[in-house]
Amino acid sequence: MIQFLRFVGLTSPLLAVQTLALMSVQVLAVSFTPTATTRNSQEILVANTRILQIIPQLDGNAYLMGNGGTFVGLVSSDPTASNSICNPSGPFGSRDGVLSIRNRSGNLGSLFSQISAYNSTANQPPILIFQGKRMVFLTKNARLRKTLDPDLLLNTLCPRNSI
Repeated sequence: MIQFLRFVGLTSPLLAVQTLALMSVQVLAVSFTPTATTRNSQEILVANTRILQIIPQLDGNAYLMGNGGTFVGLVSSDPTASNSICNPSGPFGSRDGVLSIRNRSGNLGSLFSQISAYNSTANQPPILIFQGKRMVFLTKNARLRKTLDPDLLLNTLCPRNSI
């Protein structure tokens, strides 16, 4: 079971994250089990637009957690930070790092692993943690709720090193 947050009294995830960053808000922890959902392309476009507006706030302030609580990289645009997912020669941003979502042969970046960000049916993809809270799954699995496409994150955060 994974614990996520629902922002009480706030209807927009963008507003919730912005408010959270600026002041304390009332939050309610709820249990969340991934379930299938039908999302049309317009809903996905709106969600991705909101995420694009939030990514600058995540830069250096969020990290990825893999299956079992394993740290799998700092969400940072700094290509020189050793633990950044944008460091092409670091363990979390390289194309051959065991703990890198960019490693297409590794468990976190392959098309087949159930813990991969790139498996469209993964049931345990990495989770983005922001201010100590589990926010979204980093995944290509459109059937999970509260997701962020890994390519959208990487292409926005580290355009010079994009996949």
